[in-house]
Amino acid sequence: MFNRAMTTFTVLAAVCAAACIPVSDSEVVARGAVRTQSSIVPATIEVAPTVSLCTGQQNCFTIPFVSYSCVSFTGGLSFLASEVSSATIPGGFVCTFAANTKCEPQGEYVVLPGGKWNFSEVPGPNGNFNFNKRAESFICSPI
Repeated sequence: MFNRAMTTFTVLAAVCAAACIPVSDSEVVARGAVRTQSSIVPATIEVAPTVSLCTGQQNCFTIPFVSYSCVSFTGGLSFLASEVSSATIPGGFVCTFAANTKCEPQGEYVVLPGGKWNFSEVPGPNGNFNFNKRAESFICSPI
């Protein structure tokens, strides 16, 4: 009982000490605030953009991405390989979906700007075509 109480006290003391560290002007605080000359304001938090990928009417998954980095449907995302039927891409981005795991625009691929897309009818160089359940990777970049 005494050990549990000491552990709890030690953790609480460490949290208080970390939260109560004084900072100089314009220094970023670990707890997510910035001290300016007049006040403390919340720091801006950058969140990764996401693509929503659906494998059916009700099975949609939000996948974060880093611009210019390939997201391959392998490992933990292997359940998406050759199963994606639609995608929602954030505005201001363009994404290339490829029928290979390397995001290479060779063979079958489709380039889509921001919006909601049904893969059974996506635009291509020779008109609309069916890319349903063919994607194995994607890469996005800002427009």
